[in-house]
Amino acid sequence: MRETKGLDFSVYYFSATDTTASDSFTAGLYFGDYPAEFQPDSDGCTTETMKGKILDVSKDWTLYNCNGQYTIQTIVDNESGAEGSKRIHAFGRVSNQTALDKILGMFATLVKK
Repeated sequence: MRETKGLDFSVYYFSATDTTASDSFTAGLYFGDYPAEFQPDSDGCTTETMKGKILDVSKDWTLYNCNGQYTIQTIVDNESGAEGSKRIHAFGRVSNQTALDKILGMFATLVKK
């Protein structure tokens, strides 16, 4: 995991330690007040909405399928967030359905403290 800080936000990026694995992924969490959803990589990508959990809440996730490369994302309110971190943008990129299930499962383990 690595952190990138901006003037009014922080992003925590994490990825699989074994990047040669067929179900490797990259993902991140943006903490700030002004998240923006990513757009699909190309016009040929399909878009769908799927259900998933994060922070004990069932949320709609946007899923882009770009020739078998999946990008998922959702934005949630950070109820415990101070000024400058009122929203959380969770996102990930995976290379197959197995990895997609794994990363959604990882996000589902995040709970409020």
